[in-house]
Amino acid sequence: MKGRRPPRLAEWLLARLVRGSLGGEAIVGDLAEEHHFEARSRGHAGAAVWYWREALSVGGRVLLQRHRPRRPAPSSFPMPGESSMSELWRDLRLAARLLVHQRAFAFIVVLTLAVGLASNATVMALIDSLVVRPFPLRDIDRLVQVFGVNPAGGQFADRAEVSPADVVDWQREVKTAESLVAMEWWDASITSGTEPERLQGFRVSPVFFDAFGVGVSMGRGFTADEGQPGRDRVVVLGQGLWQRRFGGDPTIVGRTVPLDGVPYQVVGVAPAGFDYPFGSEVWVPLAFSNAALEHRENRYIQVVGRLREGATPAALQAELATVAAHLAKAYPTTNRDWTVNVMSLSESVVDLGAKAFLMVHQLATILVLLLACVNVANLLLVRAADREKELALRVALGASRWRVIRLLGIESLMLAGLGAAGAVPLAWAALAGCRAAMPPSVARFVRGWDQLDVDLRVIAGLAALAVASTLLFGLLPALRASRISLTDALKSGGRTAAGSGRHRLRNAMVVTEVAVALTLLVAAGLSVRGTLDVLWRDDGYAMDGVMTLRVSLLGGRAENGDQQRAFFEQVLTDVSGVSGVDRAALANVVPGATRYISRTVDIEGQPVLEAGRRPSADYRVVSPGYFDALRVRLLEGRAFSSADTADALPVAIVSQTFARRTWPGQSPIGKRIRGTGADEPWRTVVGVAHDVRHHWFADQIAPAFYVPYPQAPSSDMVLILRNGGDPSPLARVGRDAVRRLDATQPVYEVRSLRQVRADGAVGLWFAAIFMGAFGLIGLLLAAVGVYAIMAHAVRQRTHEIGVRMALGASRRAVVGTTLGRGMALTGIGLALGLTGAYLLGLVMERTLFGSIRLDVVTFVAFTAVLALAALAAAIVPARRALGVDPMISLRSQ
Repeated sequence: MKGRRPPRLAEWLLARLVRGSLGGEAIVGDLAEEHHFEARSRGHAGAAVWYWREALSVGGRVLLQRHRPRRPAPSSFPMPGESSMSELWRDLRLAARLLVHQRAFAFIVVLTLAVGLASNATVMALIDSLVVRPFPLRDIDRLVQVFGVNPAGGQFADRAEVSPADVVDWQREVKTAESLVAMEWWDASITSGTEPERLQGFRVSPVFFDAFGVGVSMGRGFTADEGQPGRDRVVVLGQGLWQRRFGGDPTIVGRTVPLDGVPYQVVGVAPAGFDYPFGSEVWVPLAFSNAALEHRENRYIQVVGRLREGATPAALQAELATVAAHLAKAYPTTNRDWTVNVMSLSESVVDLGAKAFLMVHQLATILVLLLACVNVANLLLVRAADREKELALRVALGASRWRVIRLLGIESLMLAGLGAAGAVPLAWAALAGCRAAMPPSVARFVRGWDQLDVDLRVIAGLAALAVASTLLFGLLPALRASRISLTDALKSGGRTAAGSGRHRLRNAMVVTEVAVALTLLVAAGLSVRGTLDVLWRDDGYAMDGVMTLRVSLLGGRAENGDQQRAFFEQVLTDVSGVSGVDRAALANVVPGATRYISRTVDIEGQPVLEAGRRPSADYRVVSPGYFDALRVRLLEGRAFSSADTADALPVAIVSQTFARRTWPGQSPIGKRIRGTGADEPWRTVVGVAHDVRHHWFADQIAPAFYVPYPQAPSSDMVLILRNGGDPSPLARVGRDAVRRLDATQPVYEVRSLRQVRADGAVGLWFAAIFMGAFGLIGLLLAAVGVYAIMAHAVRQRTHEIGVRMALGASRRAVVGTTLGRGMALTGIGLALGLTGAYLLGLVMERTLFGSIRLDVVTFVAFTAVLALAALAAAIVPARRALGVDPMISLRSQ
């Protein structure tokens, strides 16, 4: 024991300095006890240095207090001669010195807060860019999108497109809007310069650029007369296209460029950053032909309006509803029960799943921040217990309770500020990862994705969260720590002064940590499992080993059906003879793609319904061999064959859902259907195909019907190639086959079928990645929290453990008792966490397109994972309890 006694000279000096002061003997005794423990961790020399520093510091403060002139008790208000700013500045410096002195503690707290704040900042940036301000436009609040509302219902019933004739009537009648802009989707191929390239474009009303308030950066926009048929061969190029294909040539205005094999004169270049709608790079005037205006049942036009000054979307909604009612009376066959839906442009461009996605993840980030704050509060309570003698001495030297609270609050605020500063690079890195992970083919359709960043708005939100976090994790520990009993603190040496109330508070925090962590873990497990299920489940077709290439014919190749058939049939013949190609086929749309092609149908023998009430089905044009290439099973009848030529009997194959809904309890073979449209023939059903889920997020599998390509040729088709393994070499095979026939024809959207599915479900991937990250953070924070509390409990119970071991308690009993307390708290937290996980799972199940399914396995598995992590975190302090020397523990009292 001699080697563990304090330095005699320092002990003698301290005793002289504190002699006659309140609790002087207790101070000497407590420092001697602390020296004993410091010697075990620092060694005799280190403990001696520590003792000299503490003895001089404490003794000096007591001596100064004794000789300080008497003055009134400190007040929470500034005293005459001392400003509140000087007091605040002194507390700031003191807090900074304390944090520098305890660098390891500060680092853990700052890192914990940074992770919690960064997760919130990341989701805040996503909400800000994708929902609040998806694109920067002048007077954005005056721009609205106008949809039709389909009386037939369906997932997108309130976002239906509009017929050209209805748009013209709206434009003539409406007074609330300065202009209504009609827009038609237009994929265009450009063949000048380098190899052919497929561009995203739109046909738009001539007032398009004026309505959006952007104008053009070079040249001019469209004139009113260019909205007439025959005068519409002019184009405005996007800034990126102008730079990429034409090298930013300033003389581009006035030149002619070929689009889809037709010459267009360039009249202007759009401003940098403007690519509405959906990543457009070319715009041409929209000119309605007389034939287009005659068919009100053909709805394919999108409408954006610019409100007059002072007008509201509700006013335009009421005005257009009146116009729609008049049209319904005038054209009951096509317009009966059709109404309108006016939405702000910012709201309308937000993907239907984005709000649900972001809502779930905002909730998860709040839980992460709560978990981080609880963890930090736990650490601060532990630290406050270790600082009880220091705080007691401050009170003894005249510090008020408010002064102690303020000091601890300033420390907490500094920690939160450092955490917010550390969150900025973490959030920036997370957003950079999001941008890099999003496929460019998908990103161009996500409004606001290009401006995703940590900007001043996000930083301001971070600052607000940091302040709120300070109140959450710093206030309660500060209030607890300020309730110091000087006598108890000095007599107990910091072991029992905390009281049972503080132990209960720390125990409650451990329970909260475990409960929140389990909620996050289970949510992460459900999200990852749901995503994997979507990507790997059997949707009625085989994805592996399949490569897809889209080809859109230009020029003479696209003039008529005979030319189209000849080209694609030759491509099929060429690729079928290449070694390594097991199957080759064509389709207008492949499963999993984001394209939607459907048609209303008439059923022979059933009443012909009005245009707006006819049943609709996915329309698929496929070549013979399609069902073999994708391994879609035929349940009845036959597949298409080479005999189904253009001159043969028109035939069709229907899906099992189509058959079940249309002819319940009957065989559809031999029945006849007809797609509504000009010159559509009646088609005889020759087969029933197994259902194929074309879109992963669809609540129900849509009915579909297939027609043979020779009988319904198209200039825009997807080439499908299958082999027995890695499909990537097939991309070159497909490209070469097209180029050998005609090198001017563009080949694009070259992706494996599995990549098509992955790109379509990229939002779900992001959900899984985010939730997985949040779950891992929760697991780590919960483990750290359990470890911190258990380690502190062992340290506080050193005397008790020593007594028990001295009285004969076995090592197993000591470990069991220590572990039992930690695992009991963990068990309560797990029980509460299961409830929270179930409730959050229900929210996810109802908002993420049904991709999430609650299952017992996930709940049990992650409960076990968290329980094992908590057990591992508790074992280390429990084993440390075995190192307590009973005799030293007893003598030190």
